[in-house]
Amino acid sequence: MSEASVRGDSRVLPARVELVETLREDFTIFLSDLGLSEKDIGFWQLMLSESVVNAMLHGCQGDVSAEVKVSWICHGEEICLEVQDPGPGPSDEIIREPTLPSDPYQPHGRGIYLL
Repeated sequence: MSEASVRGDSRVLPARVELVETLREDFTIFLSDLGLSEKDIGFWQLMLSESVVNAMLHGCQGDVSAEVKVSWICHGEEICLEVQDPGPGPSDEIIREPTLPSDPYQPHGRGIYLL
């Protein structure tokens, strides 16, 4: 990753999961421009997808009129990804003891564990 001035972007999206792919593509371009490895880009793509989908499904409770705010920034060697939704957030118990789904091929259920 190259040293550079502060760079980034921010978006406000309605809580529609089908919009995540375009957001992910734009975020991937940003990461590629920073010179990250494919492995690091894959990590950040997963973090973006999991956090935004969780915000839409849980924070917005599937209400497509609700909005999710997403921003990413790079300053020097540091990358920050921020996702905000109107929900109260997960319970303290879930945050303290996140679990993985018993079926490793299940397409959901890892978000809070990963984040």
